Amino acid sequence: MSSFEEFQTIFDTAIACVQMTEQTYNVVCNNAAASSQRRTRRYICRNRKEANQHLVQDYFAENATYQGYYFRRRFRMLKGLFERIVEDVTRECSFFQQRYDARGTLGFTPLQKCTAALRQLAYGIPPDALDESFRMSARIARDSLHFFCKTVIQFYGPKYLRKPTRNDILQLQAHHASVHGFPGMLGSLDCLHWAWENCPTAYHGQFTRERARKDVEHAFGALKKRWFILKKPAAYLGEEKLQEIMYTCLILHDMIIEDEGRVICAFDEEETIPETQPIEIGGEEYINRRAEIRCTETFHNLRNDLVEHIYGVQNINLNLDPPDDPEDEFSENDFM
Repeated sequence: MSSFEEFQTIFDTAIACVQMTEQTYNVVCNNAAASSQRRTRRYICRNRKEANQHLVQDYFAENATYQGYYFRRRFRMLKGLFERIVEDVTRECSFFQQRYDARGTLGFTPLQKCTAALRQLAYGIPPDALDESFRMSARIARDSLHFFCKTVIQFYGPKYLRKPTRNDILQLQAHHASVHGFPGMLGSLDCLHWAWENCPTAYHGQFTRERARKDVEHAFGALKKRWFILKKPAAYLGEEKLQEIMYTCLILHDMIIEDEGRVICAFDEEETIPETQPIEIGGEEYINRRAEIRCTETFHNLRNDLVEHIYGVQNINLNLDPPDDPEDEFSENDFM
């Protein structure tokens, strides 16, 4: 074979290798472009600046569209308290501070993020329900609720989640005695557990005048009425986030009561909580207290004393004969 033929063979082989390389490169580029196209999310221009202007005009401007009753109903608190909370969480958490994103666009304002978090607590709506009204994605709304709860607990928790002091207990006992007529009681009595949410107004209190509802049960009932997120299913939330939401609702509830002047116990930063020694389970003191609580004679005596006390407080004459029951009050079908 001549030198020219050898050169031609080598040249053809090199050309074939270059062509194969180009084909491989084109295939790789096409696959990468297709994969990038599938993974890239479409950017939605939500116009968050205009949404913030609408929010300010609706609730926070000098001549706001919705004032007084409407603000209190939709935010569950007065405007002054909400603005103070926004200022505190913005100072404590950098998430609520307005910043520029990677595209150079100014982010959401502290008012938008705090309002979004509060709406989720108040109405129990999912995060993506705020997209049309607040122009906020589900991720930002979800993060707003998460960081709002964490910051509220961290900043306000030491004050509003504290254990009751001796002064608090004395004030609670005095308030309970003035309302229910039972001096020396920290809790209250509850003899009925049948909840009737749609009870007609004319029937309210008709069959419950000799009972005081449990304070804890009543408090959680008020919480569910104010914060609907506690009333609706929360299957998509984890245990830690559920705990944060519950603590946040408790703190905000106490802050609202304090802001409206309905607080019972005044907060004293200098008062210390006395240390208590727990009772050893199975010990002599534990056994004696358990036997005293389970004593049948003590129970009947206490019940009779309470009945007489209630009748005395309400000025009910025990010597009056009870009214006769009508003959057709019950039928056989009532007991089937």
